[in-house]
Amino acid sequence: MIPGQAKMHKLMFNILIALIISVAAGYCLRRFDKLRGVLAISTTITVLVLLFVFGTSLGSNDTIISNLHRDGVKAVVIALAGVGGSIAATLIYRRIQGKGGAR
Repeated sequence: MIPGQAKMHKLMFNILIALIISVAAGYCLRRFDKLRGVLAISTTITVLVLLFVFGTSLGSNDTIISNLHRDGVKAVVIALAGVGGSIAATLIYRRIQGKGGAR
């Protein structure tokens, strides 16, 4: 076994257990509309905080910043290809649904 692999397996198992428990809690609490609104807002805030922390982590990494001109272009190309592919798939899906199914 690779050193640290057991620790990684335990971490992934704990994350999976937390996910299962949170899905069960969400299922049990789905009737409370007020709670849904609070959860939607807290989810948005959490995502924004995670993006901020991720950005500061990237910005403080000298290796990433020094290679940004090279790796940044690749990242932009990959991102644009992903967006373009998603748009194309949506257009194809809409065309298929428009011909074969009722809206």
